[in-house]
Amino acid sequence: MNIEAKKKYEFLESISAIMDSHLKYFKLGFELLKQLEPFIHQAKELANAEQCSLEKRIQEFRTQAEIDIIKTSSNIEPSTSSVGICVTGMNSDKNIEAIMQSSRNGEVQTIKQGYLLKRSSSLRGDWKRRFFVLDSQGTLYYYRNKGIKPTGFLHHYAGSAEYNSGVFARFRAKYRTSSCEDNLGCRTVDLCTSTIKMGAEDTDLRLCFRIISPLKTYTLQAENAGDRTDWVNKITAVITSLLSSHIMQQHVENNDYARKASSNVMLHNNLHTSEDQIGNRAESVSAVLREIPGNDVCAECNAHEPDWASLNLGILLCIECSGVHRNLGVHISKVRSLTLDVKVWEPSIVELFCTLGNAYCNSIWEGSLLKNER
Repeated sequence: MNIEAKKKYEFLESISAIMDSHLKYFKLGFELLKQLEPFIHQAKELANAEQCSLEKRIQEFRTQAEIDIIKTSSNIEPSTSSVGICVTGMNSDKNIEAIMQSSRNGEVQTIKQGYLLKRSSSLRGDWKRRFFVLDSQGTLYYYRNKGIKPTGFLHHYAGSAEYNSGVFARFRAKYRTSSCEDNLGCRTVDLCTSTIKMGAEDTDLRLCFRIISPLKTYTLQAENAGDRTDWVNKITAVITSLLSSHIMQQHVENNDYARKASSNVMLHNNLHTSEDQIGNRAESVSAVLREIPGNDVCAECNAHEPDWASLNLGILLCIECSGVHRNLGVHISKVRSLTLDVKVWEPSIVELFCTLGNAYCNSIWEGSLLKNER
């Protein structure tokens, strides 16, 4: 019994010594860390001050970058990167429109150029850096690398007679343009049929804007807010200039039908226009449009003297077929009267119908049908 009791006391004594050692160890560590407490607080304050200073410098840098962009866009600076092409800074729509009108004399100018991130249309949706060029012909080019940009070939092609023979000539020469683009390693975005929207479909993405065309939607991202605003404003101004009556009037003068339409249709927008003038204008529109090949009959049922039209499709219809087209919805066929809806027939709309016509449209829409199936 004495041996067993002695072992018990020795065990308790060892446990007590170990616990005392642990207590002294952690107490010593606590005292050392407490001595370092002022230095820890000082380091935290220094880190916070450095972070605030860095954020302030970043904000100043962004502000200065936006100011530089605004100053650059307000000046005219020639570009030395290509022959016969100059970069022009513009802030107002009138300046851009004047530059675009001057390009008809063969002087092609670059309204804006620079790098943007373009989102891929693949399933991955990755971002790729591309060099974009907006020129005075109303076309937006983008290249894989800035170094492979052509020295005026595409611009010369864009200013050729074939390219400017009508609003829709670029669609008829689509294959030729695509082959040239493949050889030069670039792509084009036709802004005449495009619209632009701020932001991306994913609301979490910053500094993005979209160019929506009938064939594709381009999601682009700028380096900063000022650059994005500048791109959006200038592309919007170019689209507005392309769709304005001044640009369309130049195309109208190149078309025989459109010249006749402009002489008969372009009346002054007077609020006190008489009923006789409105009637004469309606008769002029009907006479001009029915001289186009295939427009003497309805595009659907071949009824004579159609007096209704589909603005979306560029065809003339009889009153029965116009009712069917109305039921399709305006997103498919927007039906208007040749005689009643006088204000619709602006020179640009008349040119559209003069360029197309029932015969041309049916050759496309019904091109794959056999004659006995039509």
